[in-house]
Amino acid sequence: MAARAKKKATKRSSKRVSKKATGKSTPFPGYSKKGMTWLRQIEKHNERDWFMAHKATFETDVKAATEALVAAIGAKLAAFAPDHVPPEAKKAVMRVYRDVRFSKDKSPYNTNMRAKFGRVSPDGTPGGPEDCAGFWCAISAQGVDIVGGAYAPGGPQLVALRSHIAANHAALTKLLKRKPLREAMGTLQGEQLVRPPRGFDAEHPAIDLLRHKQFFLQAQLPAKVITTPDLQKEIVRRFKLMTPFVEFLNEGIAS
Repeated sequence: MAARAKKKATKRSSKRVSKKATGKSTPFPGYSKKGMTWLRQIEKHNERDWFMAHKATFETDVKAATEALVAAIGAKLAAFAPDHVPPEAKKAVMRVYRDVRFSKDKSPYNTNMRAKFGRVSPDGTPGGPEDCAGFWCAISAQGVDIVGGAYAPGGPQLVALRSHIAANHAALTKLLKRKPLREAMGTLQGEQLVRPPRGFDAEHPAIDLLRHKQFFLQAQLPAKVITTPDLQKEIVRRFKLMTPFVEFLNEGIAS
């Protein structure tokens, strides 16, 4: 009973989020030429003086454009992955400023614009990569990275996910073998253990899957698509293909 109540609450929440996200959305036409120029130049001029001199272009042609892209993607997600529609597009866009405190690379800015589409809880809070599977995209002068899956599950979540896979590995294998998914996203990616994880039999038929610490699919689009309407269409198409895979992972994480 509790599980059914939670599921209904999640559906109600997803519908509220979806209506909010789709109400202001229009198809994304692509980034402007000024935006693409900025993305190319930040790779060569990753320094505060240059950034401040070109901040106006960043705000209008890069940051605001990315928020518009996220809103347009969210409007489409409402039809097939409503739990992943960001309540606010601007909060789904990750900061351009890098945290350099513990990095040898002191470049102050990210050279790509990244957006995350985590599973939204019933109270409207988007989940992070440690507690749910989701979708991501990153736009740079080099092209477009599209990712779906569990990129950084926390310790308890990883144990739950492995247990789910151990009991349902045939279903996961079948999902990953779907031809449209393989053609669009390739094969399963992610860091793996050398030895079987603690608590799992080394002879388990799915031991190659269970050794994974990350479970995600990744593909890249060429840079030429970034300034066209095909950018939104191709991201959404791949997100839709990955949705059964992401849902499978979230079932395990939530168990």
